[in-house]
Amino acid sequence: MKNILIKHKVYWTLTVFLGLLITIVNLGVAYVIGKVIDTISNGTIDDLKMIGIYGAGLLLFMILIGVLYSYFSSKFNEKVLTETKAKIINNIFTSPIYKYQEEKVSYYYNILTQDLEQIDTNYITLTYETLVSLGGLIFSLVALFFISIKMSLIFLLITFLVTLVPRLFIGIQTKVALNFSKEYEGYVEELENLLSGFESIKLLNITKPLCQKIIRKDTSMEASRRKKKLTDGFALYGISGVSFFSQILCMIIGAVFVIRGEITTGMLLASIQILNYVFGPIREISNNRNLMDANKIIRDKLEPYLNENKEIGENLEKGNIVLQDFSISFKEKNIMDNLNLKFEPNKSYAIIGPSGSGKSVLAKSLAGYYENYSGNIFYSGVEGRDVKPSQLHEYIRYIGTNSFILNDNIRENIRMYRDISDSEVEKVAGLVGFDSTFIDKESLGNGGKYISSGEYQRIAIARALLDRPFCLILDEPTANLDPENVKGITKLISNIDVPIKIVITHHYTKDYLDSFDEVIDFNSIK
Repeated sequence: MKNILIKHKVYWTLTVFLGLLITIVNLGVAYVIGKVIDTISNGTIDDLKMIGIYGAGLLLFMILIGVLYSYFSSKFNEKVLTETKAKIINNIFTSPIYKYQEEKVSYYYNILTQDLEQIDTNYITLTYETLVSLGGLIFSLVALFFISIKMSLIFLLITFLVTLVPRLFIGIQTKVALNFSKEYEGYVEELENLLSGFESIKLLNITKPLCQKIIRKDTSMEASRRKKKLTDGFALYGISGVSFFSQILCMIIGAVFVIRGEITTGMLLASIQILNYVFGPIREISNNRNLMDANKIIRDKLEPYLNENKEIGENLEKGNIVLQDFSISFKEKNIMDNLNLKFEPNKSYAIIGPSGSGKSVLAKSLAGYYENYSGNIFYSGVEGRDVKPSQLHEYIRYIGTNSFILNDNIRENIRMYRDISDSEVEKVAGLVGFDSTFIDKESLGNGGKYISSGEYQRIAIARALLDRPFCLILDEPTANLDPENVKGITKLISNIDVPIKIVITHHYTKDYLDSFDEVIDFNSIK
């Protein structure tokens, strides 16, 4: 993340500079207050007029600087957050499928929402606010030195002792911040799971117990949030209390210097005002440091998603796909053992067999889902693990049972915002049985509820065909379809013309299987 901050250093530098100017103006105001008090004792009306003009000028300057500070600080946060999100999203979507599936969807959702909100508040903003506070502290101490060096040295000693207090809180703040992040992630996971099953929950009439479950999860999460706020508040007010006591002590010491005649009453009041700009920054620096240290756990969590994800591997030539002594297992369960198959161009293949026999695992393996297999998968002689992922996904299109619908018309659901002309989209739409009027249908409903299962499947096929893949794999394309749609989709699949076509199916007839060049029966393989 530091590299992203450095990239936008111009905005950061301007923000810090303007923040320091605000501190200098505040010190000028303190000086004006002191001069007003001293002028009452031994000054003239003309002196007061000049001080008033000077004060008005400071006020206008403060407004201008404040507006500019707000603009550049918010612009810096926007730039850093936008680029951080872009990098995280890009890294998530360019991850290998098997690696992406190591985490739950709620994990990624939490990163892009709650975690980034914490980063914005407790890291990005604090990178400049802390430096502004530090600069303000230094300028304020320098201003005090001009009033009285001896008094300022005493103030410095007290200041140093106050800075030791915040370290007492950092351990517990870090612990509760991590716990809240985990609780929030668990809540989002539970909420997402229940909302995705809304229809089943209603039909089974189990709303009450499941609502109670999510409410319990929410209660636990909110308790964790409250504990975090309480801990941060305790740290903040603990530091503030010590700081306030120290400020009172400094005021008493300053009064002694007035009584001795070493400074004027006006300069004492100016010193008291300046003390606000000493102890205020001390509190802020101390609290900010604690928050940034506690936030480090979240930054470390995000760091892998901020690295440059350079794609490595070989390009592919179009040719045979060969499995050689292919074996794969999950959680010590052997799915396939020493499987040898060959898929050749200009041929179509049907894969049949009982549920749980590994048909879908084979299809996903061919499409690059997994790397935890033994043996080899060769694409035109290049082993799958040595191929660029983008090349493999361009070479092979896999259509499973979990396609999704965008919140857009059917035309864009086919195009998926790729740089492909309308005429090409319409051509492919025609191949799957859609006319040009239908593909501009706007209202598809949430998740495509206003289109049929058959139309849903045709959209998925059209997407895959749009950029002319070399190999098309359809995994149970007629699952969950009524007999009429099964008939229509199987006919559509028979007419698809791609160099290598692989169809996993459990809906088949002899005539349908005869339309393939080869049938791979997992009953015989097993």
